[in-house]
Amino acid sequence: MGEPRFTTFGEVLNPDRFDKGYTPREEVRNFFVRQDRDPAAFHRNIAFLDRVVEAHGFAYKDVCQPFVMAAWLRSRKEFRILHIRRNIADVAAAMLRLGWVSSAAAANHHADIESAVIEGLLWADKVLATLPAITVEYDDLVRDGTALSAALLALYPDFEVHAIRFRNDELAARHARTMALRASPQYAMIERVLRDLGTNLGSTSPE
Repeated sequence: MGEPRFTTFGEVLNPDRFDKGYTPREEVRNFFVRQDRDPAAFHRNIAFLDRVVEAHGFAYKDVCQPFVMAAWLRSRKEFRILHIRRNIADVAAAMLRLGWVSSAAAANHHADIESAVIEGLLWADKVLATLPAITVEYDDLVRDGTALSAALLALYPDFEVHAIRFRNDELAARHARTMALRASPQYAMIERVLRDLGTNLGSTSPE
């Protein structure tokens, strides 16, 4: 199992990770594209996936086109999906700290960038939850490998899946920093916005 040669970490819809010599025929740079907002860009991304993704031999990852990826995967039944779900407040805090505001493109109506970033992440979480996927919470994933072993066994019941066990000091250090962040005033603000927005979004969908 490998990653496509033209990108790194298998991020097939992230042009920032494309090899410098690779130029896609369709522009796929706009992130968090919603079909109802920009159907042309949405379908260009779908067409790009149709052209480059192989059903066997590679592992792919997406972090910047959740709406495109969810729609495409629902139409392609041959793929087995591992959904690694990160705590939304963790993601929002990291994105805001780094100045990554791409998820704001999926928000409906927020003048302040912080709320828009958070709302976009909430919409993405809702649409990804509709996929026929095996979901693993990130906190469980990085603990020791047990959750990942169980997820892979569920995805590939007809194959021998060796137990995954690890102790990764770098992951442990990152998790410690995350736990410290969760005690910060900024994190409490993000959680308040998440609660308010989650109530207002209700059961509607951006698709």
